[in-house]
Amino acid sequence: MAICVENPMIPQNIIKNWRSWMKNRLGKGFHQNEYHDHTASDVERKKVLTLISKNKEIIKCWGIVLKGYGGDHKRKYATAIVELLKHCQITEDDIIIAVDRVEKSSINMNKHIRKVKQMLGMSKLEIGFTESEKEKGIQIADAIAGCISRECFVRPKSPSHFGLIAGLMVKDIKFI
Repeated sequence: MAICVENPMIPQNIIKNWRSWMKNRLGKGFHQNEYHDHTASDVERKKVLTLISKNKEIIKCWGIVLKGYGGDHKRKYATAIVELLKHCQITEDDIIIAVDRVEKSSINMNKHIRKVKQMLGMSKLEIGFTESEKEKGIQIADAIAGCISRECFVRPKSPSHFGLIAGLMVKDIKFI
């Protein structure tokens, strides 16, 4: 999942509002700094997706589904990022692309970044990595990716809420 926002305060405010809602809902015991789609309840997912949908004029999204990606995250990481960036039609003039960290070591993450640039043929592309806790945009992308996953791979006990964010998609989801 890739998202584009012109103002980094948009994802900051969405997560801040979600956290405030969670604190009101759960009380003093809530200390989570980060939205994690895989551990969120259906109610929590619907809330964050509703907050995202209120910004549908200023958030753009692109998504890919890479078949056979599960369980082989590190090995297929660069391939998935490259396919996603191609789907977004990025150029070397695009800046501040932040990707979720897949390795603990910065040395290994830098190898992934170099491989992405090499595979794209864009050595000057400004692309970096960070932890999702620090980059709220990655948390927004995680929420949307989870929604799309539930929509594409029917999970009857988990509503996808895709209708809330369908208007954010710049292009149809690409299956590779």
